[in-house]
Amino acid sequence: MLNVIFVTFYEKYRQNALKEILSIIRKLDCDTRLVVVDNSENLKSREFISSPVFGNPKIEVSYVSGSNTAWEFSGWEEGLNTLTPLSSEDYYIFANDTFCHHRDWDFVNRALFVRAFKIHITKGLKGITGDVNSKNLEFNLYGVKFDSWISTYLFGIDGEQLKLCENTIQLAPKKIEQLISINKNGNYLWSCKNEICNNLQCHIEAWLSPKNSGWYKSKVENYFLKEMKTKAIINEKYLSTQVQSTGGRLNHYIPSIYLYLFRIYKKIKKTMRL
Repeated sequence: MLNVIFVTFYEKYRQNALKEILSIIRKLDCDTRLVVVDNSENLKSREFISSPVFGNPKIEVSYVSGSNTAWEFSGWEEGLNTLTPLSSEDYYIFANDTFCHHRDWDFVNRALFVRAFKIHITKGLKGITGDVNSKNLEFNLYGVKFDSWISTYLFGIDGEQLKLCENTIQLAPKKIEQLISINKNGNYLWSCKNEICNNLQCHIEAWLSPKNSGWYKSKVENYFLKEMKTKAIINEKYLSTQVQSTGGRLNHYIPSIYLYLFRIYKKIKKTMRL
């Protein structure tokens, strides 16, 4: 069984992102449970998932009104809670509604992700499949050293690996509250410096308050927003450390043999837009 947990917040992204998720599900061609978690106050996704587009007999659709307390991570947890008891023989895909909007996403990315997760399933791999990133720096989070991680806008994981992660994909809320806060002057207050290394602190601060490229909302002077994003980044890195520390692999959805060609394709595509 394939379980897909999709978290939505932005009305302007919702419909297109759901269509992309549906396309991925169809390409994987498995019996599927799709859980749509709506973190917005408008709750418009219920109207869309009741439309005929979701008439595929292989797809069982359910709906959750999310709390949004930890953005997509609380939504994914709330979605998981509706699927209990979780089976180690199942597979899981997690996505938010920005996955095909805040990056250069097209049919090639979709095909590569489907291909990679099919390999994950058919070969019985243990770990997580998605967009692997690295800064060529060593980080340390709660005593686990790492230099790469999965970007959590879209990723797939097997049930056995999820069980090894204690069936959770986020750091306990109390722990993350102890790590970081941002005051009204925009200063980062790292409370447990022994739990999160200086390299990782600097990496997060540079991404959220960049001199050049970084978070697309970095210019917004809303420190609560930046604090929430900081916690989401920590959760993202924590998930990868939990996978790696339990023997799982981070599988890039773009095979290394394709990376060079993929970059050329993206450059050509960008040039054609100019």
